[in-house]
Amino acid sequence: QNSSISRMNPSVIGADVDASFAQFSRRLGELILQSEANRNRVCALGGAEFLCRLLDRAVDDAVLEGSAVALSNLCLTDEGRTLAEKSGGIEGLITLLGAPVGESVHAAAAGALRNVACGISGRLKIAEIGGVEKLVRLLEEKSSDEVYENAAAALANLSDDAGNRERVAGCGGLEALVNLCNTSQSDAVLACAAAALGNLADDDHHRVRIAKVGGLEPLVRLCGSSVHDGTLEAAAAALANLAYNDANRKRIAQLSGIEPLVWLCAHSRNDSVLESAAAALGNLAYFNELNRMRIADTGGLHALFQLCDTSGSEAVLESAVGALRHVVYKSESNRQKFARMGGLELLVRLCSVSESEGVLESATAMLRRAVSGPDTAARLLEA
Repeated sequence: QNSSISRMNPSVIGADVDASFAQFSRRLGELILQSEANRNRVCALGGAEFLCRLLDRAVDDAVLEGSAVALSNLCLTDEGRTLAEKSGGIEGLITLLGAPVGESVHAAAAGALRNVACGISGRLKIAEIGGVEKLVRLLEEKSSDEVYENAAAALANLSDDAGNRERVAGCGGLEALVNLCNTSQSDAVLACAAAALGNLADDDHHRVRIAKVGGLEPLVRLCGSSVHDGTLEAAAAALANLAYNDANRKRIAQLSGIEPLVWLCAHSRNDSVLESAAAALGNLAYFNELNRMRIADTGGLHALFQLCDTSGSEAVLESAVGALRHVVYKSESNRQKFARMGGLELLVRLCSVSESEGVLESATAMLRRAVSGPDTAARLLEA
């Protein structure tokens, strides 16, 4: 069985052969997804090398699409990504991005690169041979939602690397992603584009650049208008990263970005959305007195308190108590409101039951400040 795959020699000698290879590559992709044992068997039999040869030699769109999809499935694991890279798969996929083929092939190739870019080596290799520029070009051209989704997701994964962030920004990627956030009607596209902007905002240089090209406005709008949890999580997380910049904190508030984040903290039932929205409020409150007051006045203090009081997710608790720490910091009014809600008792309970270092750090810091006042100190002893 090993030799039957290794001796396969893809070519373009007729429609019947193309149809056979297309059907075989699709079936191979299905088998890879069915079980780990199947995936390991395909790898052991040279499946990655076979699929990469198909990418290099075939010209039929159905064969190319099936091969790219199967390779994408194989690249869901570290082993598969390594085999694809060693077999020349990254080069073949990037070539397809700029080839005169159908949108379905472009989507499949971008989808495979999306998975390849989950690995450090793959991210570097894609950038080294021009993949970043070709992915951005796909976003700039008229194409399908599937192409936009996979290309934006690939850029999001690539942007975990600082050098890649520079490449994306340098070839027009920021503008292309912001344009998607402004124009797309697809929840999947919006979620991936917002996620890419969020990863690109991992350093202050790009936070400033994203704001300059109009990236704050659509992200605020998505937080207030989308009903798709993936989009809401990505947009709120992007705002959280962008709000590390002082000018962005002020601008987001001017755009009425605080109110939709408060609403999400009060009404969402999705832990990932809650974690991101709470983190965004915390960063907006950081060393910004006006934002702290606005968060409290629009119900944010109460919403964050409720999250800390009722959430069973450590990640949500960590974001919410961290946000509370910033909202009450150097604000006597907010500290008193928090105390009247039962905040001191809540902090004592969190310190007693939570195993999260982030929760404990924020809760104990708030308690240390609380004991500086005689009234709150007395309540703390009672708690």
